[in-house]
Parts: sequence; C-alpha cells; structure tokens
Amino acid sequence: MWPCVRPLMVIIFVGAAHGMLVVGPKFIRANQNYTVVVSNFLPHLSKVELMMRLEGEPDDGSTILNVTEIIEVWRRTTKDITFNLPEDLSAGNYRIIIDGQRGFSFHKEVELVYLSKTVSGLIQIDKPVFKPGDTVQFRVIVLDAELKPPSRVKTVYVTIRDPQNNVVRKWSSARLYAGVFENNLQIAPTPMLGMWKISVSVDGEVLVSKTFEVKEYVLSSFDVEVVPTVIPLEEHKNLSLTIAANYHFGKPLKGHVKVELYLQNGMIVQVKKFEMSGIGQVTLHFNEVLVLYNDQQDVRVKTTFVEQFTNWTVVKESQITVYKYPYRVELIKESPQFRPGLPFKCTLQFRYHDGTPAKGVTGKVKVMQVGYETTATSDDEGLIKLELNPRENIEKMYITFSNKYGFLLNERVDKMDVATNAFLNLELISPVMLHSLLRFVVTCSDGVKFFAYYVVSKGNIVDSGFIRTNQENTHLLRFMASEKMLPKAKIIVATVVNKIVVHYVLNIVFKELQNNFELSIDKQNVKPGQQIELRMSGRPGAYVGLAAYDKSLLYYNANHDIFFEDVMQLFEGFHAIEENEFDKFHSIGLFARTLDDIIFSGSHDMSARHGLQTSNPNTKLPLYRTNFPESWLWKNVTIRRSGTRTIYEDVPDSTTSWYLTGFSIDPEYGFGIIKKPIEFSTIQPFYIVDSLPYSIKRGEAVLLQFTLFNNLGQEYIADVTLYNVANQTEFIGRPVEDLSYTKSVIVPPRVGVPISLLVKARKLGEMAVRVKTTIKARQESDALEKVIQVMPESFVQSKSESQLLTAFVAKSMQTASKYINEVDVVMVEKAYDWLASKQHSSGRFDEVGSVIHKDMQGGLRNGIALTSYVLTALLENENAKVKHAAVIQKAMNYLSSKVEYIQNPYDLSISTYALMLNGHNMRDKAFDRLLTMSSFTNNFTERYWPATNSIEATGYALLSFVLAGKYEDGIPVMRWLLNQRYVTGSFERTQDTFVGLKALTKLAEIISPSRNDYTIELKYKKATRYFHIYSQHVNIIDFEDIPEDTKSLEINVRGIGSGLLEVIYQYRLNLVDFEHRFHLNVTKLSSDYELRLKVCTSFIPELTDQRSNLAHIEVAFPSGYVVDQNPISEQTSFNPIQKTEIRYGGTSVVVYYNNMGIERNCFTVTAYRRFKVALKRPAYVVVYDYYDPNLNAIKLYEVDNQEVCDLCDEADCPNQCKKG
Repeated sequence: MWPCVRPLMVIIFVGAAHGMLVVGPKFIRANQNYTVVVSNFLPHLSKVELMMRLEGEPDDGSTILNVTEIIEVWRRTTKDITFNLPEDLSAGNYRIIIDGQRGFSFHKEVELVYLSKTVSGLIQIDKPVFKPGDTVQFRVIVLDAELKPPSRVKTVYVTIRDPQNNVVRKWSSARLYAGVFENNLQIAPTPMLGMWKISVSVDGEVLVSKTFEVKEYVLSSFDVEVVPTVIPLEEHKNLSLTIAANYHFGKPLKGHVKVELYLQNGMIVQVKKFEMSGIGQVTLHFNEVLVLYNDQQDVRVKTTFVEQFTNWTVVKESQITVYKYPYRVELIKESPQFRPGLPFKCTLQFRYHDGTPAKGVTGKVKVMQVGYETTATSDDEGLIKLELNPRENIEKMYITFSNKYGFLLNERVDKMDVATNAFLNLELISPVMLHSLLRFVVTCSDGVKFFAYYVVSKGNIVDSGFIRTNQENTHLLRFMASEKMLPKAKIIVATVVNKIVVHYVLNIVFKELQNNFELSIDKQNVKPGQQIELRMSGRPGAYVGLAAYDKSLLYYNANHDIFFEDVMQLFEGFHAIEENEFDKFHSIGLFARTLDDIIFSGSHDMSARHGLQTSNPNTKLPLYRTNFPESWLWKNVTIRRSGTRTIYEDVPDSTTSWYLTGFSIDPEYGFGIIKKPIEFSTIQPFYIVDSLPYSIKRGEAVLLQFTLFNNLGQEYIADVTLYNVANQTEFIGRPVEDLSYTKSVIVPPRVGVPISLLVKARKLGEMAVRVKTTIKARQESDALEKVIQVMPESFVQSKSESQLLTAFVAKSMQTASKYINEVDVVMVEKAYDWLASKQHSSGRFDEVGSVIHKDMQGGLRNGIALTSYVLTALLENENAKVKHAAVIQKAMNYLSSKVEYIQNPYDLSISTYALMLNGHNMRDKAFDRLLTMSSFTNNFTERYWPATNSIEATGYALLSFVLAGKYEDGIPVMRWLLNQRYVTGSFERTQDTFVGLKALTKLAEIISPSRNDYTIELKYKKATRYFHIYSQHVNIIDFEDIPEDTKSLEINVRGIGSGLLEVIYQYRLNLVDFEHRFHLNVTKLSSDYELRLKVCTSFIPELTDQRSNLAHIEVAFPSGYVVDQNPISEQTSFNPIQKTEIRYGGTSVVVYYNNMGIERNCFTVTAYRRFKVALKRPAYVVVYDYYDPNLNAIKLYEVDNQEVCDLCDEADCPNQCKKG
C-alpha cells in the first residue's frame, strides 16, 4: 500500500455571502504548472471577476516574480487558472493575492512555501560485488519532480571513492542523455578491498549515492533457504523448520545439514544433523522455557549445508521470530474520532503473522463507557464489525478484546469536537485504469446542495468540477483517468453547510507510470549460448536501458539494481510531508482560511479504512561453453516509431537463473520501468555443471568435480572426457603422454549424477579445464572450458601497497595531478594545511595517530625523520612552499640545529635532502657527513647506506647527489638501487618504491639517452642474438624466450651511450629456518567439512616496550578449503584488528594490526572444505612486520594426509593402489 504523501495546500476562502471557494497548492517550485481553482456558489451574483497576482521577492527586497491574471467565474461553476513558473525560479518569499473586481468585495493573501528540491537521482550498477580486475558498469539517472529528465540540468558531477574515501575516478562534467549518464570503471588488479561508493552531485548538492563491494569471491551454484514450517509460537516450545537446497536453475541437491539453535544469550540450545535431498524438515526444541515478555522475540538459527559430492558448503544465519500469540488484532476506524450522538463504526481486523485473515477467532469485546459487551467471532475475512453509539456526555472510549490469551487489544478513541453533523463520503466503484472512466459514489447528509471536487497529483490540481446535488443524498461522480493523474492522486470533495466547510479525501494509485514501458521475453528456459528474443513497448523514440545478472549475486546484495519501488520512493521524496491523523488538511498538504464565522468539520479519509484504491485485474559437435559472465546485456536501445522494439541477444554459457531488468526515459512522458525483474533460466536437456576450485597447488592431486543432469525422460549412459590442454594437466593413473581421459557413467533422469577426475597441474599460472560429455544414443552433448589458477607450493610474499601518512598521500597525489586530471587539487591543499597545523612549538613534527612506520615516529631520535619528511612534502609543492613559508622556516631552524648530532644514516639522509631542497647553508656540511656513513659493495661499484630502511635511505641520498650536481658520483648509488628491485620494477615496500623510483628518475633525467648508438650481443647455449639501440629507441627490449635451463649468459656491448640491463631470476627461501621475531601459535580444530584455526601471535622485542610496525598476518588454507564472508571471530580486544582481506577466491585471509607488542593477539578463522585433494601440501600462517619483512614468523600445519589411493575410483586408480 502506497501512502499518499503529496504536499498539497488548499486555500479555502468563504466570502461573506458564503459562496466562494478558492483552492490552490501551498508549495511552489521552479518549472511547475501552478493551478488555482475558484468555485462560485453565490446565490445573488451570476458571475464574479477576480484578479490573481502571484509574486515573489528575495530577501533583499527586489522582485523575482510578478504575474497577474483576471478571471470571470459564473455562478455554480468552477474556473481554473494556471501560472507557468520559470525554470530559473530561485529561493525567496512568495505569496498569492486574490482581489474582487467590479464591486465584488473580496481580498485574501496567502504565503506560499518555496521548495528548492527540483531534481533527484538513481544509480544502477551491473552487479553488487566485483573482483579485482573487473569492470564496473553504471548508469546515473537524473529526474525532476514529475519523473522527467530535467531540462535545466545538462551535466552532473560523478565521483567514485574507495573504502578510504580516496577519489579513484571523477567526471567533473558528465553529460546527460535523456537524463542518463553511463560509464564504467576498470578496477585495478590489486585494489583496496571493501565498500566503494559512487556519488552524484548537481550544483554542489549530492543527489544520490550507492555502494558496491570489491572482494575476492566465488559464486555459489546453489542456494539454501531456511523458513519456519509453521509460524513459531511461544506455546509450541519448539521451532519447526523447512530447509531447501537447490541449484539456481531449480534442480535439488543432496547433502548433509547441521542446524544450530541459539537463544538471546548466544548459547547453543540444540544441534541437529541429518541428510537430505532437495528439501528436509527438522524440529528444534527449546531446552529451557522460552518466556516472551513482548509480543514477539527473535531466535538465531545457523544452518550449515554440505553438498554430498563436492563438499561445497553454504552457511546461512537466520533470525526467526517467535510470537506470543497466534494472531494479531488491529482496530480499523471509519474516522479517527467519534461524534457524540452519532453511530461510530469500526472493525477488529484479525490476521495471522503471515498476513492471512484469521477467521473463527472468538473473544469478548468490551466498551465500558457506552455499556457495550458481547462475545463475537471473526468472519471469513478475519473481521469483527462493531457499531457503537456514544452518548453526548462521552469524552473517550476504550475498546478492548480478550480471550484465552489475555487482552489482545486495548485502544482509546477520543471525541471529535464538531459543529455540525453534516458529512460527505466518497467511494470508488470502478477499477483504476488509465484512459478509462473513474466512477465514484458521493454520499452526503441532508442540507448539502452542492459539492466541488479536486483531483490533485504531483503537487498540482489536474482536474476539478462543480456538482449540484438537487437535494439528493447520493450522487454519481465520473471523470476520465488521465495521464496527469499518474502515478497516484488524491480525490477531494468539499461543500459548505450552515457556514461549515465539510470535506472528504480519497487516495487512488495507478499500476503504471506515464511512460508505460513493458518488457517481455519469448521463453523462460533457453539453452546456454543460444539467442533470446526481447520484446519492448513504450513511447516512440524513448531511451531504454537493459541489464541482466546472475541470480546467485543476490546472495551478496540486491541494491545495485533499480526497482519500481525505488522509483516510487524517489517520487515521494519530492513530496513527503508529516502525517497528522487528526488534521487531514495538514496531512494532504492543505491549509484553509475562512471568515471568522466559518469553521471546518473533521474530514473523512478512505485510506484510513480500506487503504489505497487500486485496480485488481484478474547432436551435433558441441561448442565449448567458455562465456561465463556474472552480468551481461548492459545495453541501450531506442523504441521505434511503432512504439515497439525487438532485439535478439545471445545468452551466456552459464547454467543458472538470470534476472533481466529494463527501464525507459522519454523527455515528454518521463520515466518508466518494469514492475519486477524477469527471471529466466539457461538450461538444456542434457548438460554438465562444474564445481571447480578457484585455485589449486602445483604437485597436488585434485579431484575435478562435475555433475551431469538428464532431462531426456529416461536413463542413458554418458561419456565424460577431460582434455589435457597444452600439456598442462597430468591424469592420475594414466600414461603421461595421454591427451584425454574418458569415463562413462549412468545418468538417470531428473537427478544430478556426480563424476570426478583426478589430476595434477604441471605448471604454475593458469590451467585450462576442457571437458565434454556425450549421450551417443540420443546424440546429445555438452562441453565447457574454464580456467583455474595454479599456485606455488609455498608462501608467496604479498606486495600490496598502502598509503599510510598524510604527507605521503599529499606527495603522491601532487605528483599524480600532473598526469591525471581527476586528482582533487583542493583535497591535496587541505592535506598540506592539516600537516602545517600539526607543527610543535619547537618546529618539529610528531606523529599524532597510530604509529605504523616506526622510523617516522616523532618520539624516536628527536623526530628528525618525520620533521624532514613533512618538510620535503611542503618544499616539493610550489603552493604549499609559499603558503606555509613560516612553518618551513621554523622546521628548518629546528632541523639545522640537530644536523651535527645525527648518528642514524636514515635520519641524516632524509634531513640532508630536506636541506638541499631548501638551499640551506648547512646542506654541504650535512652532505659531507652523509658520505661518511655510506658503504661500498661489489668491488666498489655499488654504494648504499646501511639502515633499517636502507632502500629508502639510499634513495634520499641519491636525490641529494642529484641536487648537489654530483651526477657521476651518484652512478654507484644508482647501481645499488637498481639491484634491489622486484621483477615488476618496484621495491619491497610502498615508501621504498616511491622514494627509490623517484631518485632513479631524477638521475635518469640528467643522464640523457640522446647520444645512444650501440649494439648488444647476447649469447646463451648455442644461440647468438643482436640488438641495436639508437637515440630514438625508447621501448624496453625483453628477452623472455631464454630457455629455463640456461645456466650462463654472455653479453657484449659495443658503441656509445647509456642503458640498463637487468637479469631477473627467482629463488626460494625456507622461512622456517630463519630466526623468528614473533611468537606464533596455531591451534587446529576441524571436522569433515569445517576447519577452524585459532591463531595467536605477539612481537618479540629486542628492547623494552619496543613494538613492531604494521603487523600483517596471512592465513593460507590447505587446498580444498575456502572461507565464506566474515570468517574472523573470537578476536582479542586489547589491540583490535584494523582490517581483514579475503584473497585468492577465499583460499587465504589477511589480517592487519596497526602494530604489535608483547601482548597476546588472538583470533579464530573458519574455512569450509569445497573439494578433495591428495598429496596435499602443508598450509601456513605467516606474520611479519610490513615495513621490515625480516621480522617474521611462520608456522606450517596439515589437516589430513590423504594419498591418491584414498580418493581415486577403483577403476581409475594407479596400479600401486590395486596391490594387495
């Protein structure tokens, strides 16, 4: 039921002769048609002439609106006048003035309320959750108060922010087409995980925002639903549940179920385990008496379903409501208050908790104030109808209902202060359909000679009329339902009887919008990869936006899409006002003014009794399936002149259920959308469904699991063939040269038949899984190809980046702003202002937040490092250098006074660079001291500064060499830095990469390649290759095809010039053999399908009170185990976890602490077994200092020790399994 919340004002003036009614909207906004209606029922004048003036002025007194109209209104008629308000109407003080003309005495003024909100917005995203590297597609939709594209808004300001509120992308002037801006964002391969936000603004005001999540995940192919079998009641003393497990395309699953019941205290009351196929029921008894002190109470149920064949696990936590009584009762009143001396009609409505009528409910109804007492029973509609007769001296009544459950209702009704018994009633007697006749019965009391009616929609009066009753008590009111009334309207009837205004209000809601857009498809089931026909109808030339997404995405969220309810909520957002039960004029946005001797009777409102009035209509060779998107059909089309459009689209190869949505926008008729998404399934008579893992480890034997489905009506034998693509796969128990592996299985109809194949991966990287299945007897087949990741057997160090200091962020963004125009320069400036505000009175800077980079801690070594770092940030920015000159000078005075006493190479390196940037007279002295702290290596060809952060220290030193003009002396420093880089060209840490690459770049700008002219001769094994480098050659030359077994390279260079030659290789270290700098304890708790690890760790300091930098704990799970959402529980609170990440498809969890000391930091992480693995490699838990990875500890653990013979089918096992 849609509450009508249209802010409408009715101005009612009744003249001295009691014959004039003026009605108009209270609210005024730009680009609005403002209509005022005048009704003339003067007995002695055949017509009246009125002058209406609409005027407005801002606070400074100037005029911004002044419009005047003269109208004539004949007796017993109504006349409307419409003012077209300008698009640029600004805020001000507005009023309407009505004056009588030609001797007719009438003058009224009414203050109007200006509404500034003229536009609002919606955002549609193609799915709710994204993996790193995915592309986010989105639409921004901007609409005005009539749900049309606003003509004055041409562009919007759109930003996308990451979980740390950093602006990742922005469109400063995004142009709208038919009110829509559409674009996309490519998520980086290593993004910040968490909730991202899209925001849309117009003229600095945020219209709308929406979030989406970036995380590692794998979509489940099935869902588990948990619902009460019967409505739970306190008297049952148990909970009866129905559990259903089905693939998204409708097929049931077999599996093991564990159900846990928790009460309010969080303690488990009962646990039950059982096997089920598709659907099952269970009853959980409350071991203790459950007493409800309120009408209802929630209990928590945790359901764990483990699929029988694949071990895929789904965990559902449900809040189940237990009710005190089997039904609820509500008092529905004909009017909010009663009139003494007149019958008061009301109804007791009984409903079960699922909303159905509760018939046959017997109890005692009492109203002591009127002497009413009876035993009554609810009818088939769950109703007990009452008619009470309050006497003149009754001020209030208490209506009660009681039965064996006690008092279920005790509600007070107050007396209405009225001056007349006259009334009007309005009843809808026809369906609500566009372009059809709306029919109403108006019932009135004796003495009513006329009534006026008004139809109000979207803030304006869209229809009106004057009806004479001819002294009859009932009258038929009829008018056409027009598009102006969409999507909802209020019908108001009003009259004047004996100087009293009497009125009645009725709400009506249409089931369509003005742009009635329809979308349908030609079939509900379609084979994967085949075409589907989409049929659309709507306004010719209208824009249409389509989208489709996998139903299983709804497990994460559904707010990415736009629904009909969202559009109605946006519509109501323009018009919402406060409801007032006792002042219906106020509740519909009306206010009324009359002469002093005219008063208003309490109104009747049908919405209070019956809700809103709405209409109630009654074999070939198979193609490999390789296209498995989670969303598709992100497409825009235009409706043709005929008002229809048909398109044909290929559906993806996934076997699943899809949701298809569509909306339309027309400049004249506005927004249209389908009422609910269309659901259809991609399915075929015979098909294969995979349950592949996200990743496996090299050398492990893994069961690749599939399920066959047969919809052919009878049992068949199917062949399943797995192919060895590019020699990436080894079939266990088969000859190593085999290129395929075929198994046969009997597939009965309508049930899933599992089949598994045991393989090993031969190479790291990606492994293609290509499988084909065939029923030769029916020439039916299916085939698919997917890719799974092959990971190394051991710990791969993470190189994810983090921006942790405001100065670092400001420097980074300042650099980026030269190349990326989306960088928010104002935000950068605010960062520098914030830095300057944190200066100590001595001139130094101290860390004010959590210390995550130990060498930047202000309290260490007199804050030299942090002070120098902030100085470099301010000095490298031209604006900040001028704006904060006093701050820089004060910090320089502090730094220069300390430079002679600095003994730490890192501190001296960064402070020397700060002095060099400033041109301080102490710079040469600091540089000379810095040289004495350096060390040489590799026969004096490389130079570096030994420190905790040696790369960073050496980088700052090289920057000082460049500023000092000592380029040749800087070459050995450059060589050392180059040899510390990773394969990607970056360094170990974020700060190292930022400083190291900056220093190398500054030197490279000096050592120009403009004179390059040389030849490289490369020899390995029996091959010789030549490459010529010249001055215009700017590309990197890679020699990536060198055989892996190459033991030596010979390189000769002849000519003139400079360049960099890198030889990149990989090596392995066993961290277990290194000294541990963290205590690390891993306690394993596991069952057949669940693995729980309790991880506890603490830092081992070398000095008292020493703490680590940012602590990073990675929990890697054995192959076959995957976490669900929110895997961390039972964490200690002294040093809370700052962030949690799920990586590699849920096979690894990373936990971050700001720092760590000797305290014990513990948490529990839970994973579930998804598939079976033999020759399983040990898994690990590793903890290390993010800024000094040499401070680490690692623990290996195993969950089981299965061999190939434990997993293989008897016919497919290797020979060694068959012995004995």
